[in-house]
Amino acid sequence: MATKRPRAYSPGDSPCYQEQRFDEVMNLVSELHQTVTTAQRHRVLDKILRKSPSFANSLVQGGAVQALCLQLGFVLSFPYKSRGPESEVDQITMIFHVLGSLYQNCSERIREDSIDQIGRQILHVSIQVWKQSTNAPELLRHDRRSSLLSIWTFFSLSSAGSALLLEQEDFLYLLQSQMISDKDQHESVTKDINHLDNLQRQEKVYIILKHITHHSESYRLTIFEQFGTILSRLATALDLEQSSLERLASIFRNLALTSRVRVAMVENSHVISALLQLLLRFSNFYPYKQHAKAARTLLCTLGTLCLETDACLLLILHGDGMILSILFQYLRSAQVDEVIRRRSARALRLLSQSKATVAVLVTLKLATYEDEDSDFLTSLYQVARHDPCLNVRTEATMAYAQCVAYAFTEKSPLGEETFFKRLDQIMNNLVELSQKVPTAAEPLAETFQNQVKKTSSEKSRDVRVIILRHPSYLKAITDLALRPNSSRLTYNCITSSLICLARDESLDRDMLVTEPVLNCLVHMATNSESAGQEQREAAVQALVELSSSTSRSKEIVTHGGLLHALIRYTTGCIDGNAKENVKKTLLSRLIPEL
Repeated sequence: MATKRPRAYSPGDSPCYQEQRFDEVMNLVSELHQTVTTAQRHRVLDKILRKSPSFANSLVQGGAVQALCLQLGFVLSFPYKSRGPESEVDQITMIFHVLGSLYQNCSERIREDSIDQIGRQILHVSIQVWKQSTNAPELLRHDRRSSLLSIWTFFSLSSAGSALLLEQEDFLYLLQSQMISDKDQHESVTKDINHLDNLQRQEKVYIILKHITHHSESYRLTIFEQFGTILSRLATALDLEQSSLERLASIFRNLALTSRVRVAMVENSHVISALLQLLLRFSNFYPYKQHAKAARTLLCTLGTLCLETDACLLLILHGDGMILSILFQYLRSAQVDEVIRRRSARALRLLSQSKATVAVLVTLKLATYEDEDSDFLTSLYQVARHDPCLNVRTEATMAYAQCVAYAFTEKSPLGEETFFKRLDQIMNNLVELSQKVPTAAEPLAETFQNQVKKTSSEKSRDVRVIILRHPSYLKAITDLALRPNSSRLTYNCITSSLICLARDESLDRDMLVTEPVLNCLVHMATNSESAGQEQREAAVQALVELSSSTSRSKEIVTHGGLLHALIRYTTGCIDGNAKENVKKTLLSRLIPEL
């Protein structure tokens, strides 16, 4: 039997080594507590910085952070003039530098425990330092604030740390003033070292805002009110680094997670213009993959904004339909990945979720297309039909079905002539989509229900006649119920629509007695696994209506499984009236035809 190879021995596992490290850490922390002069302080801080990063956990747990905070308080307790600018900056900046190094190298759990214990004191002192540095020379002030931003970045990484930051009364104001100052310098200075330092500070502010907008839902509206316009103007700067664009996009995405902020964002024209300009810039940029991450995040933001139904109309009208041109440009580009196309299609679906927006959408011409006569519905259909990704086709089909459900039913925004001229083609498109996009059964069934039940009275008969006479539309819709795992919503929409058609005395209801319709109803009446009791009863009711209102009882009774479905229903039905109605139909209409 082979013996197991022993684990390699590491000196760090030795109890003697652990004890030696503990003593070394305790000595450093003790020295830090005992320092009085600048020279002593520099010597101890330099010792800590020279230690291996593996010492960080032990130093933080051993009280080094508390000692650093006390040293900060000690240095700040002296009047500014008695310290001298160079001495002061060296000490304060170096203390924060050491603190940042410890937080960077220690584990996440130990850092969070430290912030829970002494975070409030650190932030109180750091904000004091920020305010006092206002009168310091420019270069020294920037060094100190850069160190402070690094510390605040570590705080923002956790929910508890973000909460502590936002508890500080002046924190958001200080960040805002820093962004304004950096923005002014960004526009005025050349590409020198100072400019690079300015960009690094901006990056840290973006990181902090990204994290606190993620963790702190209750502060999102306040943050947007203070930073929304500034961020929008910064986002449109042509020379922003890729990392900055991605973080700005993440900030907007996090802000849009709150409903009240979404409303405020849509009402702020600067914000919407910035978002759309960025998306337009990305769509025209090659190689495209460089901006793919930021584009995905911005499209996620746009989709979230579209959750506010009242805001969709403002988005569509902004910039004369600029949002539609951008979304279709993404959907048609060979450079765009599946995630971006899917999010673009999702945004179109959400934009078409209300009658008010559909009334505008279906009348729009998209001049940016190769075909100058292409309208919104035609363009959407092309995406739903041809995109190689099923998820994209599903989103586009759902958007198309929603538009048809509103535009070709009650109070259609289209003129009478256009309405009936396009209705037949629309049905052809729906038939094709039902075959190409199997995952969109529910919206297609809902569209059928809207066409049958919600058309205005003066158009209802004409629409229903067109539905019955169409060679394949009714078959395509009823086939949706025969698919595996069809939903109850699909069943409900189809059965209620067939019942409505069977009860319409103005129609030639014999046209409903077709093999696809009967197959669909018998399937739903007998399929106890996927159809619920309500759906089975509706299917039986539809069969009864057809049997009672048509002259083709012979074809109905000879359909395989139909009599069995009705008889089986009567044996298990609890509702006496429904059972008697089915029995009456069997005895008076169907059985005599045998």
